[in-house]
Order: sequence, then C-alpha cells, then structure tokens
Amino acid sequence: MIPTITVLVVSLSVLLFFLPILVIIVLIGDVQLGPIHIDLSNRSTNTRRFIALLGIGGWLALYIPLVALASKTMVAGISNSASERIEVAAGKPTNASAFWSHPDLSFPSAGIVNGETDEIGECAGGGHATQYWLLPDGQTGWIQIDLLQSYDIVKIRWLNVYNGRCGGGRATTNFHIAVSRTGDFRGEEQTVYSGEMTYSQSPTYEETILSPAISTRYVRFYVDGYHGTGGGLNELEVYASAP
Repeated sequence: MIPTITVLVVSLSVLLFFLPILVIIVLIGDVQLGPIHIDLSNRSTNTRRFIALLGIGGWLALYIPLVALASKTMVAGISNSASERIEVAAGKPTNASAFWSHPDLSFPSAGIVNGETDEIGECAGGGHATQYWLLPDGQTGWIQIDLLQSYDIVKIRWLNVYNGRCGGGRATTNFHIAVSRTGDFRGEEQTVYSGEMTYSQSPTYEETILSPAISTRYVRFYVDGYHGTGGGLNELEVYASAP
C-alpha cells in the first residue's frame, strides 16, 4: 500500500512540475529548447489559449487532490500516533520489596501509579498523604506493577525522587527495569532497560521505547544504587499498543 502511494505521489509531483512549463510553451507558441524546437505558431491565439486553459485546469485537477491526500495522510499519522499508545499502569496494584515508614508518615508502593508528582509537604505529623515510594534507609530493592492482564508494551516512563517532603537527600542512581508474564521474576523475566540517574531537586521524566513491543503483565523497577540515605521512585508509567 505504501509503495503504491509513494509512486502515485511522485508521479503527480512530476506532472505538477512540468504542466506549467507546457502551458507557457503553448502560450508563447514558438520555443527552442536546445535541440528541441516546439512550433505552435501555426495555431491561432484562441486555440493556444484554450489549450493553455485546459493545461491549467489539468494542473489544478492534480494539485488539489494531491494536497488533500497529503493533508489527510498527515492528520491520520498524527491521530494514529496519539491513539496507538495508551497508559495502562495508572491505579493498578503495586507491591515492593520494602518501603520507608515512621510513626508519622510512610511511603508505600501505590505512590508510583497515582499520577501525583508533588513532593512538597510536611514530613512529620499524621494524616499526610504521600505521592511517591521510598526504600528504607541504606537498602536496595524493587517496586512492581501488576497490569492485571497482558499488554503489548511499547514504552515505559519513570520519574526519580528527591524526597522533597522530608528535606531531600534521597534518589535512585543505578537501576534496571524488567518485565514478566508470570510475576515470578526468578529467571523467566526479561530486562528491558538499565541505566543511571543523578540526584536533582527538579527531576524530569525519562523513558525507553520497546521495539518490537513486548507482551507482558508485570513490570518491575529495581533500585540498584542510591544517593544519600536511600532510593525510591516517584512515578512509573507503562504504555501499550491500543487494542
């Protein structure tokens, strides 16, 4: 399908380029193009004008559909690119190897799928909601999302922490991301990304594109190294091909 459209567009583009030249030649009536001599002077002016008018009409007849086709293709491409991926992790069940807590406040795993990225707030005092996950002091570990069914995963995004609520000084540095169809993670999982982040009081989202897509249900983020007192994660987003 795509090669056919490409050939059609190229052919129409060539015609669109040469038709105005032919119209000019017809209007002039006698043109010498190197070894090529085109003599239409024996035709009446009205005849040449009629032929030129037909040429302009043919040019418009090609130009308008070509522009319409190009516009439709661009709009369809934009629409498809937006609809091909859906975020499937928001609000899904999570669990972790451990999480940091004290009598006034805790940072459980559910914070990575709530869409809240604000880390500002009181560190002490009961009743404060937390929007991110932290590991206990001095520990590495992991956090996991159960998507509740298998999806064809095409992209994963994540946002580091800086523990702004409790004075900063925490962040994940070395990490890797693995996926599993069973949730076992004892040899059957597949590592899809590994990397390193640095501590920042204004962390930004990072992402990886999975090509080809990977069919999976469980996504696990491993904290392999940390800054300061410990590591954690603010948000983890998983994008899948739309059904």
